[in-house]
Amino acid sequence: MSTKKKETPLKMTTTTTASLDAFLEKEGFCPTLQELQQNGNPYDVNDWLDTGNYTLNALISGSVFKGVPAGRYTMFSGDEATGKSFLAYNIIKQNQDKYTTFIFDTENSVSTERLEEFGIDISKTKHQPVDTIEKLSTMIKKITSFLMEDKKRGKEVPKVMMIVDSVGNLASEKEIGDVETGSEKVDMTRAKMLKRFFRVMTTEIGLLQIPVVLINHTYDSMNSYVKQKIQSGGTGATYGASTIIDLSKAQLKDDDGVQSGIIVTAHLTKSRFTTRGTKKKFRIEFKRAMNKYFGLQTFLKPETFNDVANLQVTSNDYRKQRLAATTTQSSLQKGWLKY
Repeated sequence: MSTKKKETPLKMTTTTTASLDAFLEKEGFCPTLQELQQNGNPYDVNDWLDTGNYTLNALISGSVFKGVPAGRYTMFSGDEATGKSFLAYNIIKQNQDKYTTFIFDTENSVSTERLEEFGIDISKTKHQPVDTIEKLSTMIKKITSFLMEDKKRGKEVPKVMMIVDSVGNLASEKEIGDVETGSEKVDMTRAKMLKRFFRVMTTEIGLLQIPVVLINHTYDSMNSYVKQKIQSGGTGATYGASTIIDLSKAQLKDDDGVQSGIIVTAHLTKSRFTTRGTKKKFRIEFKRAMNKYFGLQTFLKPETFNDVANLQVTSNDYRKQRLAATTTQSSLQKGWLKY
């Protein structure tokens, strides 16, 4: 009678954590989050840009003292005349002492005269018309590559902010080529090129701490029973942006019933910093700059009381802000709101 031989279990050799850590340290990648934190995590948000309104700051960042994050994409979207470009220019104005701004203009809408009337220092504002996603990608990539080389050499990298106004108006090279040849084929490359833009740019934008403000148009979806707004240009911007604020408006009228501005509802449809779905309102007046205090009353809750109280806002401060914001010739009346 034959006896069955006992099988000897295979001895498994495992790489210890210590040896793996030594390998990773030698190769120079995959540090622990603790090591990144101790050395200053280059991917953390190291700066926040004031929007000019405490309510909007808190909606985006969770704090009235913060605002738009550096090293991330923030997108303002909505219908025509909801104040999208106004907010972008207000961010430039509030932060121009620290940041040099690149405006990538796809709508031929930037006017030196209007920027100066808005209070923007044009000596620190660079303007570049652009018509295709491919050209935009190439230009921004050249800038970030140059800055990354300086960073690797240990040089101090300047603070740079980028505005793209607007994403929805960017064509693709194929679309332009089709128009030139008279082809009426549907362009299937535009959405792909926009997704590629975010894939290629996101890491360097984060490492260089470049805040990118995107302006985009929305349109009503025809493929749903429930009415919803769709971002122009496909899903690339939706997935690529860290924060998306969708804007809608209502008329703001004076005591005589004459429209004096708009009441903007900012709907946070995407966020990596605060609770999505939150809505806050602020005003854009035709004859005044944005009042930074408007809407603070909505944050008088136990968890936010200290932030609001630390602003030490008095009724006199509020009145002074409104008087200082008054302008003799309104830039808004000259066409700011059409953006």
